[in-house]
Parts: sequence; structure tokens; C-alpha cells
Amino acid sequence: MTQFHSTVLSNGLTVLAETIPYAYSVSVCFFVNTGSRDETDVESGVSHFLEHMIFRGTQKRTAEEVNRAFDDMGASNNACTSEDSTLFYASFLPEFLEPIIELWSDVLRPALRESDFNSERQVILEELKMYQDEPPYDMDEQARRAFFNGHPLGNPIIGTIDSLNAMTPEIMRNYLNRQYVPNNIVLCAAGKVDFDLLTRLAEKYLGAWAPRDVKRDLQSFTPGQRFNRVVDPTAAQEYIIDWCPGPDPIGRDYYVAKMFSSLIGESAGSRFYWKLSDVGLADSAQLSYSDYTETGAFNASFSCTPEDEKTCMDIVADVYEDVLKNGFSEKELDQRRRRELASLVMREERILTRVFSIASDWVCRNQYFTLDDEINILKSVTLDEINDMAKRFPLNPSVRFVVGPNEGNE
Repeated sequence: MTQFHSTVLSNGLTVLAETIPYAYSVSVCFFVNTGSRDETDVESGVSHFLEHMIFRGTQKRTAEEVNRAFDDMGASNNACTSEDSTLFYASFLPEFLEPIIELWSDVLRPALRESDFNSERQVILEELKMYQDEPPYDMDEQARRAFFNGHPLGNPIIGTIDSLNAMTPEIMRNYLNRQYVPNNIVLCAAGKVDFDLLTRLAEKYLGAWAPRDVKRDLQSFTPGQRFNRVVDPTAAQEYIIDWCPGPDPIGRDYYVAKMFSSLIGESAGSRFYWKLSDVGLADSAQLSYSDYTETGAFNASFSCTPEDEKTCMDIVADVYEDVLKNGFSEKELDQRRRRELASLVMREERILTRVFSIASDWVCRNQYFTLDDEINILKSVTLDEINDMAKRFPLNPSVRFVVGPNEGNE
């Protein structure tokens, strides 16, 4: 039977595990509760930059030795950065649990050598320029910034050309020492894992890390009100992004919001699918719910030919209005629920996905949910809750960004 375990080391580091008896592998994740929202202006982009530098070597290992160590154990490893968090993870065979924990304990204390720093800076600058050359990616960042209207959640994850050029190893080291402290990190494992052994290894390799007070500024914000059109004659399509206020990801609202957005804008079988994608008007059309530590938002994106832009915008407006006035039917909800349940089960059967879910739920929602818990919650979401959310959070975009060859006439 699957079992959940948790403990907190004396230095404040939280250790979680879901033991899955039928599993043959283990996945671990270091969930660092820091991201672009925790950066000052001078640190803009440092979370993502540091994620890269983590793999560039330590006082004991070169970058090549770090990568070779993971390879020699047959581990699949990676990392990612968001507004709220930075994750470092690996999947491997159970016999390598100790060397993996030892390796991560070393890697998460990088040397930040200047030569490596300058080399990686160029990699990230090229990444940023690539995004700026791709209209939908750069526009999404600008739209998010406009929506959050000065709130730290609007900080650019990758930073700016100016902030990256001004970044120094000392700025990064200060950020590392401030944010990468044990009481701001969760070590989570799932699969064929011995929790007692995991705890002993965490104490052995991470127990000497010194704690420090970390406080995230949970300020409120007023969503920005903005329409912006960028005329790009080189673009082949029109790209449209909407941002609308959404509920906090607390309690049932999180699951209701996920189901609500899926009913409208999932890639298959949703309102957008039948009215835009299936009939060939839009190359892509989706609405999703983005959840953050203390707030949430609905964001939609569309792409279509320039000549179909007005038609698509009119249809989107009709969908938003109909959802507000008439809501959904039981038949729609039942069909969507079956699709969401199938997606949830197939996704959570992957051990690495379970690690992400467990760590995120623990940090962001202060709770552990089994897969059965989540299945039961989705099954219990009612039509009244869905239709009530449509009234509480009407999809009247406070921010809309459009980029493409059309000049428009708003």
C-alpha cells in the first residue's frame, strides 16, 4: 500500500516521501521556494541564471564531472524555474539513493567561478534573444507583466538584457545564501524509497546547512487594464493573449478553477475547441488557470490567420458572454470530468509527476493529497460551483495583447 511520510530536520529542511511498493525506480525533487517574484530589480533573472549555474561545477566537481556523475548512475535529471519556485530533480534506480543525495547536496552549493559565470551568461542572453524573436513567447511575458501591474509576479523569469549584463557572481552568491536555505527547501521522493534511509541521508549530507529567516512579500495587487497591439509584418499569423482575474488556489476553488478553464479552453472537446479549432478558424485556442502562492488568473491564447482575427475575437467574446449568462450543462461537465480524470490518472502514474505534485501541494496548499483524494475531489465538483465561478470571475480580459501583421482598428 502507498504510504506518505514527512519529517523536518533540526535545521528546518522538510523531507517528504510517498513509498510506492510496486515501483521499480525512485524520483527525488529539491523544491526551492524561490523564483522570479523574490528578486530585486538588480537581481532580475538571477533565479533562472542560478538554475543554470547549479550544473556548472562545485568546489569538488567540474561541470563535466557533475554531468558525468549523473550519467554514470543512469539518472535522468533536470531543473526548472518559475515565478514561485525552482525545482531540481532526478529519476534513478533505488540503489543509487545515497550517491544521488550526496551529489545534489554538493551541486546545490555551486562554486560560481567567474569563467563559468561569463560563459553561461552568454548562453542565457542567446536564449533571451531567441524568445524575443518569437512573437508569442515575448508577448506572453509582456502581457503577464502588464496584468500583474507592478506586482513581483510580473517579474520576467529570464531577466532582461540589461540585468543579465549587469549580473555578477557576488549578486548571485548573495541570492543563493539568502534563498537556498534549508527552511526554504523541501526534499521530496516517490517510488521505491526507504524513508528512514532518506531521512538519515538528508541529515548526513544536508543537516549542516544553516537556516536563515526567509520571508516572501505577499502583497496584493490590482490587475492592469491594457490593450496592446504590436504590428509585425514578418509574422504569418495573429497571436492573441488574454489575462483575466481568477481565484486564489485555496481549497476547492483550485479544483473548480481547473475544471472551469478546462471546460472553456482545453485542447480537445472544450468550447474553444468546437467553435475555433475544430472548424479551422484557429490554429490553437486554449484557456488555462495559473495558480500562484496567494493568487490565481485565467489566461487564454489564440493564433489564427490575419484575415480570421476579427471572427475569432468575436467568437471568443461570445463564448465568454454565454458562459457568464448561461453557464454549462450537466452533460458538458460529465464529459469534461471523465477527460480530466483520465488525464489526472495517466499523469500521476508517472513517479516523477507524483514528486512534483506532492512537493507543490505541501508548499503551496499546506497539505498532502493522495491520487485517490484528487480523484474524489474532481468527482465532487458540482455544476453549481462551476457556474458560480463564472459569475465570480467573469472572463472580461483586463489585459489583451495582439501581435501580427494586422494594423487593426480598435
